[in-house]
Amino acid sequence: MGLHSEFGARKVHEIKIVLTSHLARKTCITLLINDYGLDIAKTQMIAGHSKIEMTRRYLKIDERDLSEAAKKIEW
Repeated sequence: MGLHSEFGARKVHEIKIVLTSHLARKTCITLLINDYGLDIAKTQMIAGHSKIEMTRRYLKIDERDLSEAAKKIEW
């Protein structure tokens, strides 16, 4: 195991996060939509999902974004 691998494994162990491909995919999809402003259809294509519902499963909605969006609605 190389130095970077040993250091990375040690750091991950210290912060007690289980890294999985699911977590990486969820993080990537959430960042693409919440932080980079991609729409869900483009994100679906990047993720390689055949159905948009699968992309939605991985997406974590930022509650602050929802609050800001709600403020923009004129009632």
